[in-house]
Amino acid sequence: AGEEQLDSGCIIKPRYATVGYLPQEAIVAGSRPLYDEVESAFADVLELRRERDEADEILRSAPVGSPEYSDAIFTMGEVVRKLEDAEESKLRSRVETVLHGLGFKPSDMGRPCSEFSGGWQMRIALAKLLLKEPSLLMLDEPTNHLDEGMINWLEEYLKGYKGVLVMVTHDRYFLDKVSNRILEISRGNMYGYDSNYSRFLELKA
Repeated sequence: AGEEQLDSGCIIKPRYATVGYLPQEAIVAGSRPLYDEVESAFADVLELRRERDEADEILRSAPVGSPEYSDAIFTMGEVVRKLEDAEESKLRSRVETVLHGLGFKPSDMGRPCSEFSGGWQMRIALAKLLLKEPSLLMLDEPTNHLDEGMINWLEEYLKGYKGVLVMVTHDRYFLDKVSNRILEISRGNMYGYDSNYSRFLELKA
């Protein structure tokens, strides 16, 4: 996650790989409305929207045929294509689906993040992380602030996750549902088991 200095050795990963990390206590500061805060996970799409709006403003005000007008037409075409590739039209649906799965109500969308308790702010941070879809998703006790229904929703979401998921959890049932490899650290050595947690206990025995 890049939050600690290495004592030794090195970390090697592909340039295209991205890392997302959810600590046990993830506080979302600020008074931005809930929906806007979570939508900020799509910073690249929001920047494209800004460029589209700027180009549109130029097309409305610049003389037809001027260099500014021609540049704006080119920019608009490029930006619109990129927005289509990013499925910008589905953005709101994706944000609301994840927020609903984590227990937020439609009436919460405009509430300032600062109004939510620590447990709910943890869910805000989790929502942003899930929507970013990093190549490597690291979760530290992700079920701590979730009720049973939300845990079930998160299980199903993570089962379909396309990246690599690494997590630490004391929730054995949750671990069984979403894991397919267990790493055990014992007496200075690490052992790998290609199984869920229940099968790991059998193999270890």
